Amino acid sequence: MSTPHLLIGATGQVGAQLAARLAAAGAGVAATGRRTPAAMPLNLADARQVADVLDQVRPETVWLAGAYTHVDGCEAHPEVSHQVNVAGPLAVAAWVRAHGGRLVFFSTDYVFDGSAGPYGEEASPHPLSVYGRDKRSVELALLADVPGQTLVVRTTSVYGFAACGQGFIERLTDSLRAGRPVRLPRDQWGNPTSAANLAEATYRLWSAGATGIWHVAGPDYLTRDAWGRAVAAHFGLNPALVEGVPTAALAQAAPRPLAGGLVSARAEAFLHMNFWDAATGLAHLAAPVGWDPHSPSRT
Repeated sequence: MSTPHLLIGATGQVGAQLAARLAAAGAGVAATGRRTPAAMPLNLADARQVADVLDQVRPETVWLAGAYTHVDGCEAHPEVSHQVNVAGPLAVAAWVRAHGGRLVFFSTDYVFDGSAGPYGEEASPHPLSVYGRDKRSVELALLADVPGQTLVVRTTSVYGFAACGQGFIERLTDSLRAGRPVRLPRDQWGNPTSAANLAEATYRLWSAGATGIWHVAGPDYLTRDAWGRAVAAHFGLNPALVEGVPTAALAQAAPRPLAGGLVSARAEAFLHMNFWDAATGLAHLAAPVGWDPHSPSRT
C-alpha cells in the first residue's frame, strides 16, 4: 500500500515546514529525519537504504529536503558531499523513473558564481564550490532523467527552526545572548527566505503541476551582517555585537558567491503570491515551544 508523500529530511528547517503544510492539507506523509521518533531513519549516502525506504513507502511524490548543507564541510570532504548530495538524490530519481510519481528537489543560489546576482532562472550557472557543483550536477541529471516529473526549487539564506537546533538563528542568538561578538561577511549578499514561506510556495507550485527550475526567495537583498543585525534587533539582542568583515577575513574553506541571491518574480507572478520580506518573515517565525533567545540553548 502506497503513501502519497515521502518527505526526506523532515526535521530540517524546510522539511519541518513542509511536514506542517502537508499535514494541514490532510495528506498522508511518511517522513525521514533525525532526532524524532516520528521520522524513519534514512542515510541518503546509502543507495540501497534509499531504495528500500522507497519500496516500503511507494510514494506518489518524493519531497527531497534533506542534504549535506555544511558548505565548508563539503569542500573539505567532497566524497561525503557527493554521496549525500549527488548519489542520494540520483538514487531517488532512479526509483521515480522506474516506478512513476513526482520529485521535488531543493537547490541553491550557490550554483552561481556571485558575479552578477541576484539571479533569475534564465541565468547561466557557474558554481564555485563543491557544494554548488554537486547541486548543479543533480539539477542537470534530474531534468534530463525525469524532466516531466521533477520540480527543482532554488532558494537561498533560509531561516527558521529545525529539530536539530543548529540553524543560523539559533547559532546567532546563542552567541549574542552570551555577549560574544559575531563576525559576518559584509560583502556576501543574498535574500533571507522564511522556511515557512518557502514551504508554502513550494507546495503551491507542486499543486499547480509546475516542473523545471523555479526560484523562491525573499524580496529583500541584504548582506549577511545586515541580516544578522536585523535578527538581533528582532529578538531584543545587541545588534552592535554583529561585526561586518570581508569574506577574506573569515578564511572559509569554500569560496562563496558574493553577489549571490535570487530573483523570484516568475514564481510570484505564477502563484499570485508576494513572498515575505525579512521583517514579515521574522514576525511570522514560530519558535519551538520553550525556546527563548535570552535563555540557554536547547542543544
